[in-house]
Amino acid sequence: MKRILFLFITLLFFTFCSNQDNSKKRERDLLLGLFLAQNASVYEQADCQLFYTLNPVYVSGGYAERFISDRNQYLNIIVGDSTIDISHKFEGYFNPNLTQINAVSGDTLCDYRSRIGKSINTSNPSIIITSTIGGNDLLRSIPNERIVETFRDYNSNLQTRFPSTKRIYIEVHPTFVDKANLNRKIISAQMRALSQDACWVDPDPCFSSPLLQSEMLDSIHYAKAPALCIKNLVKTNCGGEF
Repeated sequence: MKRILFLFITLLFFTFCSNQDNSKKRERDLLLGLFLAQNASVYEQADCQLFYTLNPVYVSGGYAERFISDRNQYLNIIVGDSTIDISHKFEGYFNPNLTQINAVSGDTLCDYRSRIGKSINTSNPSIIITSTIGGNDLLRSIPNERIVETFRDYNSNLQTRFPSTKRIYIEVHPTFVDKANLNRKIISAQMRALSQDACWVDPDPCFSSPLLQSEMLDSIHYAKAPALCIKNLVKTNCGGEF
């Protein structure tokens, strides 16, 4: 009798937990659907949106309006986060007549994946550079396996949209944030394996070991000298000039 009672209580417990989990999932799916319905002009649906919170700065900061309304046909596109959003302001960093800076401070791989279908209007760019690949994901403590899976989807989407475009990926650089430093090489190795036809840039040669404060603007953003050094690595290693 005790054994039957135990099994009955256990079944009730798992049923209750399962119903709670399903209820939470339905609620999250509903909220996501409402969000996408309200923002269909700036985002596409992507699986990663179930696990990430999209960067509100993309819309509130005016990036979405600027990118979507830009109908110029560029030779190069740089998709990125704050590393590019800051670096492109350094004198001599890029040629605005040839290159579109499609970067938003705070963006993750999921943000890239969700917006590139709307934010890139160039039909056939020569190269698309993405920097960084997973930096903010690591800072947000997104699990490594989720980061890699989101990259898989992003890379596949780029290949489908721009089959003749060279893809260049810049890995996460050294920072003063331990959790990012501990995991950046792990995710890069796995992502490289998923995109062996792309050109990958390891930014480490542009930094001292150990990292110097003079090379950084703060704990995560690099200064002008490393920015120009990484730009040169893109040219040397991948033939990408911007």
